[in-house]
Amino acid sequence: MTIADYFAELTRLLAPLTAAERTEAIEYFQDYVADAQFADGAAVTAELGSPRQLALKILADYSIKSSTATSADGEKVSPRANARQIWTIILAILSAPMAIPVAIMIFALMLALLLIVSALSAALLIVLAGLCLTGLFVSGFALWSGIWLVLSDPMIGVSYLGLGLAAGGAGVILIPVLKWAAQGLASVWAAFFRWLYRKIRRQRQEVI
Repeated sequence: MTIADYFAELTRLLAPLTAAERTEAIEYFQDYVADAQFADGAAVTAELGSPRQLALKILADYSIKSSTATSADGEKVSPRANARQIWTIILAILSAPMAIPVAIMIFALMLALLLIVSALSAALLIVLAGLCLTGLFVSGFALWSGIWLVLSDPMIGVSYLGLGLAAGGAGVILIPVLKWAAQGLASVWAAFFRWLYRKIRRQRQEVI
């Protein structure tokens, strides 16, 4: 592989970036390679990793940079963006040469801890979802029964209607709570992986 082939493949793999971001990244590493005076693509690969490894690192860096800028502007990062960032960081960590075996061990230990926390959070989400659905179901049943009973027994009918409205209100109130909890969980995952990625990169730089 020639140096030109290396950067052609790298450019292709950086397609998820904007044109400006892609140009910035490519020019940075082209200048780096030119200053180091590498003889061929094999020398570049030995220093920077394969085009895929370098591309994953660049994508992870830009993803973290983008989410940090979004948070600094007071905007919320969407759950989809958090999920995409998590996946990109996981691939970057697992593809890095330094990830074997030390980083993978750190990754596995920290991931196990986070899985425990996430399992508890998921259980909370399931409970909230169950309460929300139960409230809506009870509301529908009570309102339907109340409408029929109010004609034959007004007191019982009104009681059912009141129960239906209360249950429906509780179910509706729990919907944004459920959404907030799900978004919060995604944000916690993304923050953890950003921290882990930075920590592993810092350790690698210290080794180098």
